[in-house]
Amino acid sequence: MPLRNLVIFPEMIVPVIVGRLDSVRAVEKSSDDTKKIIVIAQKDQDKTFVSPEEDLYRVGVIAEIAQTMRMPDGSLRLILVGGKRIRILSFRDVEGVLHADAVHLDNEPVTDLIELEACTRYAVAQLQRYIKLLSHIPDDLASVVDNIDDILHYANILSSYLPGPLASKQELLETTDVCGQLKKIGALLEKECQINDVGQQIREKASYRLKQAEKEYFLREQLKAIQEELKENGDESAEPDIAKKMKELKLPPEAVKQVENELKHLEKIPSMSPEYGLTKSYIDYILDLPWSKKDEENSDLNHVSSILEADHFGLDKVKERILEFLAIKKLAPGSKGPILCFVGPPGTGKTSLAKSVAGALGRKYIRISLGGVRDEAEIRGHRRTYIGALPGRIISGMKNAGVINPLILLDEVDKMDSDFRGDPTSALLEVLDPEQNHAFVDHFLEVPYDLSQVLFITTANLLYHIPEPLSDRLEIIQLSSYTEEEKIEIAVRHLIPKQILEHGLTAKNQPVFSLPMITAIITRYTKEPGVRELERNIAKICRKIGKKIVDGSLPEKAEYSITRTDLEAYLGPEKYKPEEKEPAPQIGIATGLAWTEVGGVIMPIEVATMPGKGNLIITGQLGDIMQESAKAALSYIRSRETQFKLAKGFNEKLDIHIHVPEGAVPKDGPSAGIAIASALVSALTKTPVASQVAMTGEITLRGRVLPIGGLKEKILAAHRARIPTVIIPKQNTSDLPDIPEKIRNRLTIIPVDTMDEVLSNVLVAKPSTSTARTKRKAKSS
Repeated sequence: MPLRNLVIFPEMIVPVIVGRLDSVRAVEKSSDDTKKIIVIAQKDQDKTFVSPEEDLYRVGVIAEIAQTMRMPDGSLRLILVGGKRIRILSFRDVEGVLHADAVHLDNEPVTDLIELEACTRYAVAQLQRYIKLLSHIPDDLASVVDNIDDILHYANILSSYLPGPLASKQELLETTDVCGQLKKIGALLEKECQINDVGQQIREKASYRLKQAEKEYFLREQLKAIQEELKENGDESAEPDIAKKMKELKLPPEAVKQVENELKHLEKIPSMSPEYGLTKSYIDYILDLPWSKKDEENSDLNHVSSILEADHFGLDKVKERILEFLAIKKLAPGSKGPILCFVGPPGTGKTSLAKSVAGALGRKYIRISLGGVRDEAEIRGHRRTYIGALPGRIISGMKNAGVINPLILLDEVDKMDSDFRGDPTSALLEVLDPEQNHAFVDHFLEVPYDLSQVLFITTANLLYHIPEPLSDRLEIIQLSSYTEEEKIEIAVRHLIPKQILEHGLTAKNQPVFSLPMITAIITRYTKEPGVRELERNIAKICRKIGKKIVDGSLPEKAEYSITRTDLEAYLGPEKYKPEEKEPAPQIGIATGLAWTEVGGVIMPIEVATMPGKGNLIITGQLGDIMQESAKAALSYIRSRETQFKLAKGFNEKLDIHIHVPEGAVPKDGPSAGIAIASALVSALTKTPVASQVAMTGEITLRGRVLPIGGLKEKILAAHRARIPTVIIPKQNTSDLPDIPEKIRNRLTIIPVDTMDEVLSNVLVAKPSTSTARTKRKAKSS
């Protein structure tokens, strides 16, 4: 039976708790047979399941089970009496119980009695020295000290009571030479005594230093009393300065009272005390905060509009909303306006837009990144009772701004998390609530602080990651992904000039990017809703040109025209192929549209039928909602099998396989419902689906088409894939004005209410149904 943290020696009586199932079975079998069991220490004390050959020592003892008691939790409490030492030759498992082949390990005969007497005296001397260090002596150990007639018993008792690691005790158990065992015992006891002597010296030195500190404290208190008597205390001059500064800062009454209380407390603390420094730092922090100082705000809307136009291309609706927000602020300065939240994919200009607003208004700009924050103290600060306490990020930002009306950008509010330390999103509720933030209390400050004049702007990538109580306090402004035309304009107006300047490529040697080359970079080397990767590729080209100019491999001239060959040399092989529609109508293949975190994409839906037993196979790593859409689509078709001229009970003799390519990418959502239904009808009726049509919409069992989200991104995805016709739910027509007019004019957008309308527009050879089919086209103006 393996033992953890215990080595049993011969003649020792030891209580043991047995909890492992294998050990319990071994004890039960031994109790039924001989009541003898081999006990061996295991090498790694943290292991629950051990390998006998690797994890157990080879020397142990045969122990007698003197008493067994079963505990309520199923474990056993044993009283074991150590017997003879044995050496394990091999292990074997018999019906789930560990057995071992072993031989007795007898002590070597003593040949030199003089050496034995010397070893015994050495061990006894070290034992007596060690006992003086103990406050309590075990009875067994006391009896050994009084009676050392039995040397073997003496050695075993000492070995079991020795301090030190288990490996040292195992080494003693494996020692068959009595003199050798006594030498090791003496050496271990001597080492423990030496360690205790060193510890005693350290304690004496610490006690002496403590007495010195007490003496110094007493002398300082005497000096302080003398200084007060002579009115020469240097700290008195600081008090009028602090009072004057409080008056200049126009501190509110609560802050004034707090500072005065801390000053009174400071007078009672010795200047050399650590608490003195903490209290003084706290007072200084309060006085360093802005309490009334503010920047003059530029409220000229034409000026703000011109800066926003210069810094950002497009985003017309966003800019208009910002100007409306600022106009109301000008008309009603004391109004409690909403907190703006820019929501959109990465790289679409959310953070830079907030920075432009700050610059246009003339406000200080403070950015606080909240991505990964999971501690409430990051927002509210730590209480001063903690060592190293600091104020939260909001108050720290106000100190850095130096004014009470900065623009604070709370970046990535959807990336916050919560754990046992609190929920930072809940702490933000007070910060962003206009009804509460005029008296925000940071745990470090412990006094209310006015945040009502701060212009807060937040950003997020995904709206559904923001808790509802927090999003309820925000006005959401959506920033969608850029179109190809918008990316070209941004590159020409902003990115290329910026990178040419940053890389030192002056007018004498700057690269020239033609529109076809910019388009090629966008479509062949990037796949993103924003422009970050586009900017990195432009920077990469500028770097390589700069290197060639410096090493002389490229002659200096006024301009370097970038060609298609240069793109491959500078950026490598093309990373992405443009999304393409099916080349011709196909049976069982329909083109759906999907929204992702990085924009919209086209999503082919493939359906294959084969003889079988009515199984529905769904692959492509589809989520639960998308699988339910597939089942709803199949049920819709089964309910109309006569209208589609399908055999009665057709599904019982067919296996239907639905697959969405790019199986490594998880997919979910209900908007692929009509695409799945179209592919199913096509595969079952052997009717091709038009390759020039993409579609999006949720399907019901009755064939109704319900609205979906992310329409703009999906329409843009169809446009990128050169698909001229898009079918959308009729209830989504109110979203069409959000799509750029140029894109709308290039597409035929068909709003539908039912699956009959969908099928009448997507099936090349239409199956007959009892419902009249009308083609409804709605080309947006």
